[in-house]
Amino acid sequence: MSKTKGITKRERDCLLVIGEDIKNGFPDRLVNLSRKLQVSSPTVMNLLDRLDQKGLIRRLEGMVTLTDLGMQTYGELMESHRVIEYIFYKNGIPEDECCKEASKIDYIIEQDVISRLFMNLGKPSTCPHGRRIRGD
Repeated sequence: MSKTKGITKRERDCLLVIGEDIKNGFPDRLVNLSRKLQVSSPTVMNLLDRLDQKGLIRRLEGMVTLTDLGMQTYGELMESHRVIEYIFYKNGIPEDECCKEASKIDYIIEQDVISRLFMNLGKPSTCPHGRRIRGD
């Protein structure tokens, strides 16, 4: 997207839900997003409007999917999250706590910083949960 991801925490959460569902073969609907994010439908509409304005999502016939830019941003978010989890885990933080804490900051750290961290860590292949850090 840019040097920074340029999204809010709520936008991040919404983007991740949409991205995960797409990976699993299911485009999202408003009601599903509302339930999964545990927010009202008007809040989801507001989030979708903002993500649409940023060119990250596309809405077609009641379905929500990611644009190419949205997929890129989703990939950057996942990489950031997993690199941060890896750092925390290697420094003695329990696995589940790593995920929770990484979620608080993964969307605000510049991608070039994440890439440098990844390289300096020796290009770890997986996060503490066993998911690929890059290329997933």
